[in-house]
Amino acid sequence: MTRFARPALLCLLLLAAFAARGAAIQLEKVTLQLKWTHAFQFAGYYAAKELGYYREAGLDVNIAEARPGSDPVREVLEGRAEFGVGNSSLLLSRKAGHPVTVLAVIFQHSPQVLVARQDRPTQGIHDLVGKRVMLERNSDELVAYLRQEGIGLDRIVQMEHSFDPLDLIKGRVDAISAYVTNEPYYLDSALLSYQTYTPRAAGIDFYGDNLFTLEAQIAGHPQRVAAFRAASLRGWQYAMAHPEEIADLIVAKYSRRHPREFYLYEARRMVQLLQPDLIEVGYMNPGRWQHIADTYAGLGLLPADFSLAGFLYDPEPRRDYTWLYRSLVAALILIVLVAAIALYINSINQRLGRAVGELEREKAFAREVMQRLVRLRCDDRRLGLWSRPALSFSGDAAAAAVTPDGHIRLLLADCTGHGLAAALNVVPVVEKFYGLSNRGLGLAEVCVELNRQIHELMPTGRFVCAVVVEIDPAGRRIRVWNGGMPPVLCAGPDGRVAERWLSRHVALGILPADEFDASLETSALPPGGVVLLSSDGLAEAVDRRGVEFGEAGLLAMLHALAAGATLEDAARNEFEARGCQSHDDVTALAAKLDP
Repeated sequence: MTRFARPALLCLLLLAAFAARGAAIQLEKVTLQLKWTHAFQFAGYYAAKELGYYREAGLDVNIAEARPGSDPVREVLEGRAEFGVGNSSLLLSRKAGHPVTVLAVIFQHSPQVLVARQDRPTQGIHDLVGKRVMLERNSDELVAYLRQEGIGLDRIVQMEHSFDPLDLIKGRVDAISAYVTNEPYYLDSALLSYQTYTPRAAGIDFYGDNLFTLEAQIAGHPQRVAAFRAASLRGWQYAMAHPEEIADLIVAKYSRRHPREFYLYEARRMVQLLQPDLIEVGYMNPGRWQHIADTYAGLGLLPADFSLAGFLYDPEPRRDYTWLYRSLVAALILIVLVAAIALYINSINQRLGRAVGELEREKAFAREVMQRLVRLRCDDRRLGLWSRPALSFSGDAAAAAVTPDGHIRLLLADCTGHGLAAALNVVPVVEKFYGLSNRGLGLAEVCVELNRQIHELMPTGRFVCAVVVEIDPAGRRIRVWNGGMPPVLCAGPDGRVAERWLSRHVALGILPADEFDASLETSALPPGGVVLLSSDGLAEAVDRRGVEFGEAGLLAMLHALAAGATLEDAARNEFEARGCQSHDDVTALAAKLDP
C-alpha cells in the first residue's frame, strides 16, 4: 500500500464510523392519535414526550389531537398514525376485520356516565323514559346499561350530542352522556342540581382509554412497539404522581381550551378510574375483556364465541421450557431442591405469621392513637361529627374549639391521598388549629399559619383542602374560609338553605405565605339554624342504584338536622339506609344554633 493510500483509507474508515454513529442516534418518527382534544385525559403521553422518555426509547413522537369527525382506528388503519387511543369498541373494530391489538389499558374503569337534570330528590334511571337524551357515538356501555334497566333507545328521545354542557344547564335537553372527569366541572360551577348514573351500578364495567396499534406494527417493529408502550406507561406513572406539574404543562404547551383548575379537577377524578395505588398502569385482564365481549354479544354486536386471539398484546411472551422436562437428572435435582426450599419456607412462614400478628397489633394501636388525635375535643351539644374512612386510616380530619371570647371554631380538612400517609399529614394541621384557637388568634391569622406550616413541612405535591369556620353565637355571625372543599351549607329552622359558601381559595400548602389569600366571608346566621360542613367523599358516594349522593343528599341531611335530628341519625337515614358506598374518605361536621 502506498504512503498516499493509507491516509485515504483512514479517512474513509473515520467517515464510516461517524455515519454509523449518526444513524444509531437518529430517532424514529411515529404518531399517536388521540381520541379527543388535548386534556389531562392524555397526561401520560405528554409527560413521556416532554420528560424525554420517548427520546430515550429512540422515538420522536407526534401527539395528534382529534379533529371533528375523526376516528383514531381509521387514522391508524390508513397509516396516518402508528398508535392510537380508543375505547372498548376496539372489539367491534376487530370483529369488522381490522387487525387492531390493545397494547395497554389506561383507565381500569370507563369514565362514561349519564348525567341528568335533577327534578326531584328520589329520581332514578327509569325517569329518563320519554326524556331528551344526548348520546355520543360509541356509547355502547351506556346503551347496554339502559337496555339492562329495560330502557331501549326507542323509549327515549335520542338527540345528536353537541358536547356543550350548556345544553343541559339551560334545560335544552334532560340528560347527556358525559365523562365523569369532565362535564361535572362545569355543571358544579353553574350550581346545577343533577344526578349521575354509571353502568357499573348494573355490573357493566368496561375499560376506559386503551392504547392500541395494528398487528402489522407488532410483527414488523416489535422493539419499537415495546419501547413506545414502556415509555408511555412510564409517563403515566409520572403524570399521576405530579398532577400540578402536568396541568401547567398542558396549559403552557398543548391547550388553553380549559382553565388550569379544570385539568386538576380532571386529574383528581381520574385517580378512581386508574387506581394507580392498587393496579399497575397498563394492566389488562383477559377475563375482563371476555366479560366486555359477552356484553357486546348480549347487544347482538358480537358473536357469543368471539375469540380474543391476537387482540391482546403480551409484553412478555412465554418462553419454551420443554427442555426441563426432557432431563430426568435435572428433574430429580429439582425435586430435592424444592423439598429443601419447602422446609425453609415453612420456617419463614412461621416467623412471618408472628410478624404479621405483631404488625396488626401495632396497626390497631396506631389507629387508636390517630382517632384520639383527630376527634373533636370540644364537648358541646351543639356540635356533631360523623365519618367513614375509605381505608383503615382516614385522610379527613375534623376539629372544634371554643375561643377565649366564646366563639365556636370548626375545621374540616381533607389531605391528598388515603390511608396512614394521609392521616399522618393532617395531624399537625389539627394540633396547630387547636393551639392557635386556644390562644385566641384571629381566624385569618389561623389560616395563614396553617398554610405556612403545610407549605414548609409537607413533601412536594402534598396539600390539604380545608374549610375553617368561626361562629359567633351571641352576635349570630359566621365567618368562612373555604379552600378546595365542597360548599358549606346553612339552613334555617324550616330546613331551607339560607346560605352557601363555595370554595374561593386554593388548598392549604400550595401557595407560599406572600401569595396566600386569607380573606374571609362574613354573613348573618338565622336563629335556630344549622351549619353543615362535608368532605367531597360524601357527595361523590354512589347508592345501590348507581345514583350519586350529590347535593340532593346533603340537602336532605341538612333538612333532617334543622328538624331536630342528630348528625348521626341524619347520616344513618340519608346515607347508610340507601347503601351508599364511596372510594374516598367521608366526613361531615355540623353545628346547631340556639333559637
